[in-house]
Amino acid sequence: MFQSNAEPDVSRTVLPNEFLLLRMEQVDLERIARETHGHVGADLAALCTEAALQCIREKMDVIDLEDESIDAEILNAMAVTNDHFMTALATSYPSALRET
Repeated sequence: MFQSNAEPDVSRTVLPNEFLLLRMEQVDLERIARETHGHVGADLAALCTEAALQCIREKMDVIDLEDESIDAEILNAMAVTNDHFMTALATSYPSALRET
């Protein structure tokens, strides 16, 4: 089972791969790797998704929900930041540390 604290270099590789459309800006991947003790791969994927959703929620007032796609100009202006990750971490529960 992959645990992010055991292999921070792997965490740095896994985290950015979740963002195929959104770029990251000023994200401290080393800190995220340190603070995700007990998180398995699925937990990290959920963390990345939640961080991306935080970013998208901030732009909801400029996204036209009637359109089938997001305008490239809006998408290019969006960036997942360290703050998005810290917000997502606040609601993240590591699977490897849960009691059965």
